[in-house]
Amino acid sequence: MKLFRRLRQALVPGPRCDRCGKRTGKPFLYNMPNTWWRCSPCENDVTDILLTLAARGQLTNEHVRYTKPVPPPGL
Repeated sequence: MKLFRRLRQALVPGPRCDRCGKRTGKPFLYNMPNTWWRCSPCENDVTDILLTLAARGQLTNEHVRYTKPVPPPGL
């Protein structure tokens, strides 16, 4: 039974991207509710934006805050 469960989970195309909603294609290796799930194009876009802001010297704590998911209540 364990083998069938693992095979079924391996066939799932991964969680949805938190930015665009498409499937990420990344496997659920463990439950990480405090991390973003982004597809590769969205991850590249976000990285480019942040690196551009950092190169211009315009990166603020507000920008960095939006790169991290909101922690669940109670933490």
